[in-house]
Amino acid sequence: FAGLGDWYVNTDKLGCTMGELAEKIREMGMKFGFWIEPEMVNEDSDLYRVHPDWAMVIPGKKPVLGRNQLVLDMGRREVQDFVVDAVSRTLKASGAAYLKWDMNRNFTNVGSAALPADRQRETGHRYMLGLYAVLERLTAHFRVTVLYYNPNIEPEAEYMHRLEEQTRLLSLLPGNIPLLPCTWENEKFAAFGQHMAEYPEGGPRCSCCFGLRLAYTAQE
Repeated sequence: FAGLGDWYVNTDKLGCTMGELAEKIREMGMKFGFWIEPEMVNEDSDLYRVHPDWAMVIPGKKPVLGRNQLVLDMGRREVQDFVVDAVSRTLKASGAAYLKWDMNRNFTNVGSAALPADRQRETGHRYMLGLYAVLERLTAHFRVTVLYYNPNIEPEAEYMHRLEEQTRLLSLLPGNIPLLPCTWENEKFAAFGQHMAEYPEGGPRCSCCFGLRLAYTAQE
């Protein structure tokens, strides 16, 4: 569990640039997309070693990891700049048609190294304002359509609740971002991963879920 936060192209591993890889995929008759989670960081990453204060922390307490991750403090302008640069640079280098932006880790350590003790309660609110600012900056430069497809969410009422919240969020952002809602296909997810229920978070079950979502995204 290392490297989350280091959003640069490993040409030694790929054997080519991101743009060259994307072109090879397109030559095969497919669209190119990628997964990214720019609002999170692993402690074992160059980003964290250089900017440990960018992670959300409760001053004076040891941070609690979730999925071996810490949450970046999106209330800080320098963190917003980093996220915008990471996403923009990858999109421009690859000409990607779609991306999967993971954002499903619960908040812990809700505190900010950038705020004094008497203002720590502002951290969560500042985070959301910072996230909105990031999305506004990205949608000003890229044509964005949001695909809502969460077949692993159950029951259906919870799926619809999240869809309503996604719709509300987009209504708050400039640019009239279109939303492409998909039907609830929990049966398909259950059939796809029925033999993986015993695996923990981060294991083969997650790879199964990622594959299903990316395949559906490419079709749409």
